[in-house]
Amino acid sequence: TWLLRRGDILRQAGRKQEAAASYKAALQALENLPSVRRRVPAMAELERRIQAALAEVSPSATEAGPAPR
Repeated sequence: TWLLRRGDILRQAGRKQEAAASYKAALQALENLPSVRRRVPAMAELERRIQAALAEVSPSATEAGPAPR
C-alpha cells in the first residue's frame, strides 16, 4: 500500500508521470502475491483503488484530442 500512497502524494504534487509509475508498480506488486493472498476482498479493493488512481493520471482518449476522420 505504500506504493499507492506514494502515487497519491506524487499526483497531488503534480508529478503525474511519476505517480503513474508508482501506481503501476503497486499493481505489479499485487500480481506478484500468491493467488491465495490476491483473492482476499481487501486486495480486490486495493486493486480497484490503484486502477482508479492510475486512470486519473493516465491520459485518456478524450484528452488526446479529437479522433481522426
